[in-house]
Amino acid sequence: MLSTMRLFLILRLMRLLTWFGLIAIILMVTRDEIPSLHNAFISMVTTKEALSPSQRRFAESLPAPVNVSLPTTPVPVIASIVRTFSSFQDEALFIYQKYILSNWKARPDRVRSFRREIFQSSDSTAIDQFVLTQQNTNSSTLMPFYDKKLGYRGPLYKPKPELLQFLPKNPIFPKGTLLDKCSVVGNGGVLLRSACGKEIDSADYVLRCNLVPIRTFGIDAGYKTNLTTMNPSIMSTRYHGFHLSTDTKRFAKALKEYSGHLFIPCMINGGVLKTCTSRLLPAILEAQKKGRKFAQVTIGNPKHLLGIIKLWKHAGINYMSTGFYLAQTALTMCKEVHLFGFWSFNRTFYPLPKTLKYHFFDQMAQSNSHKFNTEFQILWQQHAEGILKIHSQDCEE
Repeated sequence: MLSTMRLFLILRLMRLLTWFGLIAIILMVTRDEIPSLHNAFISMVTTKEALSPSQRRFAESLPAPVNVSLPTTPVPVIASIVRTFSSFQDEALFIYQKYILSNWKARPDRVRSFRREIFQSSDSTAIDQFVLTQQNTNSSTLMPFYDKKLGYRGPLYKPKPELLQFLPKNPIFPKGTLLDKCSVVGNGGVLLRSACGKEIDSADYVLRCNLVPIRTFGIDAGYKTNLTTMNPSIMSTRYHGFHLSTDTKRFAKALKEYSGHLFIPCMINGGVLKTCTSRLLPAILEAQKKGRKFAQVTIGNPKHLLGIIKLWKHAGINYMSTGFYLAQTALTMCKEVHLFGFWSFNRTFYPLPKTLKYHFFDQMAQSNSHKFNTEFQILWQQHAEGILKIHSQDCEE
């Protein structure tokens, strides 16, 4: 009797284990595990000793699994590119830059319309009036100063021989000059490590600001120098006012990097004019006498500059930065204008956040003497209208 009971318990236990195994395999099959499990299971259940007839019929009725991979967690696409910002200004810069990097289309019709507006704003905004020449200036000409405090109300000046001797006989840009493509190179830190030099130099004409070193930064800012501006304040900020002969020699050596024309705005006010005529221009003349070849010196025409200001006076522009002035001037002589280094902010946010220097070539702190935000708003809207193009991203090497 005891042996019969023991045998009965053993058989019940084996049947329970068989059912547990069957359930486990069914779960694996229905979860799309590898097909070999299904084949192994069918091989097992077709063996008569493995299962009872009812269990075998149930197992054989199961569908074969589909050979598919298990679903993986999807990689977030939209969420990964969504940005948050600590200030409204940061958000505005992100929007500015993302828009600038979107598809841009040149609008020659709008460039022509804007060019007419510049010419109509003043009699002195024609490109042949850009610099002082022997044709538009002599010893009896009354010249205004360009002073950010005085504007048109400043005193008038009659040019003296020490200034007149540097004036070219003819305009450097004849009236009606119209080039196909121009690059205007600002000094913004966005140019550093941008590799934009080749793209800048691909233009027919390159305008540069404030005597920036060329060879050291050529890969980022290019090597071509058709017209380069030089603020007279550079004499003090970089060359210690020429107090030592070594400073003058360094200045003369720096000038050798430039060809084309050197544009000097001497007519800002009486003090700057005196600096030009008594120290800066004589130093250049002395270097020329020693046989050094570099860019031809030209003096900016204050009437031309004041004419450009007049066009933007309604926007609160009373004193333009050099870069903004060159950008507007380029539109009068170029069919297509491209701006590099005109991102006047200390960071970018697209495609990735990055902190920038004020100038790409030195450690100078940002100046408050210009309305950079207002100027950028104007340039950005000109970009949006297809009048010019702002480049604010690294270029392809």
